Amino acid sequence: MRNSCLQILAATMLLAFAACHKPRTGEPGPGGPPPAGVVRDRGVVNGTVKKQTIGANGGRITSADGRLEVDIPAGAVTRDTEFSIEPLTNTLPGALPQSYRLRPDNMTFPKPVKLTFSYSLSEIDSTAEEALFMAYQAPDRIWRFVPGTVLSKAGAFISVETKQFADWTPYALYWLLSSKRVLRYGESTALSVRTTDNYQTANFSLEAIPIGNIKTLDHLDYLKNWRLEGDGKLTVAGYNATYTAAINPPLLNPISVLVDVVNFLPRSRATDGKAVLAARLVVTPDTWLAGTIGNEGFNATPTEYSYKNGIVHFQATPGSGRKLDISVEMGKTLKWGVFPWSLTPFPNTAIAEYLPSGAGQFYSGYFGCDGFERNSTGHFQIVRIDPAGYLEGNLEVEVYIIGVCDTPEKRAIRASFRLKPAN
Repeated sequence: MRNSCLQILAATMLLAFAACHKPRTGEPGPGGPPPAGVVRDRGVVNGTVKKQTIGANGGRITSADGRLEVDIPAGAVTRDTEFSIEPLTNTLPGALPQSYRLRPDNMTFPKPVKLTFSYSLSEIDSTAEEALFMAYQAPDRIWRFVPGTVLSKAGAFISVETKQFADWTPYALYWLLSSKRVLRYGESTALSVRTTDNYQTANFSLEAIPIGNIKTLDHLDYLKNWRLEGDGKLTVAGYNATYTAAINPPLLNPISVLVDVVNFLPRSRATDGKAVLAARLVVTPDTWLAGTIGNEGFNATPTEYSYKNGIVHFQATPGSGRKLDISVEMGKTLKWGVFPWSLTPFPNTAIAEYLPSGAGQFYSGYFGCDGFERNSTGHFQIVRIDPAGYLEGNLEVEVYIIGVCDTPEKRAIRASFRLKPAN
């Protein structure tokens, strides 16, 4: 009788222990069925389309911006076939700004083709290399990320093998979101780690995982060690944080807010299952032009613009011996909106000229060896014009060295700005 009671007591304790340690509904971690994906719009072409004919012996096609390579193995097609890569606007949260449509549309190959995407560290600000995966949008318009994506931190690229063509993009499993990336002295910004519903049941043994809705990562067991590098004050409240800039010019600019995300990554990506997310914030006075050239940050203030003969124009010095010159063919009315880049003046377009400290002149496009103009991808965007005439917005551009027609040297420039009208 005593043994039976002990057995019942032990079984009861085990059941209670299991119940206490059972993951809560919606708690992060692998296992379970994949989440339902969200239907999203398809992107639209926003740059130069690259086309190439590849036959039975295989070959390689590279996107016009040089960042995506598609390797077609021998035997993947049986006859000469026209392949193309179309740069697209990106409709996937947590992805880098550019996505790509691979054609022929929805083509399936007998042998896998290899996709390789090269990135720069400035592009993945707010996330981590370990969190990057390739994702595709199938005909059902649901994006899915591929857990089998290979990461090379040394080579700064991710790659995947696939037997199907679709819309593809690099995707971050989670990222650190700041409500503001540029702050004035004494101003505050809220920060939180964002992800999508797929993280809740991310079984990394699956071939592809549907990507769900955006949500805040709200489990404290997976967020550790919020910290600040630079002046100001960081206040942590649960799974959110608030940064308040100092009232005086900071010694370190931009400043960085960092947080560790733990137990989320497969061991093939990080042996400790941890990634460090960093949001780099610029603290400025009344006007600013702040961002990155390649992997190097800059802060050029103050900045004024002129508006004459329908053209918005400004210059900045993003570092010793450097000059950045921007002109926007605005027309008769000063207006907000998105302006694509051009190499030559054209209505409702923008032109960028960059002079580095060394030799060479770089522009927002180049002429190919066939004589046709190749304009840079990206944009110049004005998001706000205040009553005093200040312009606020952002720009993304790849500038190319002048005088070279085949794969010219280039620089990636990203910045946000607040410009004051000249007197």
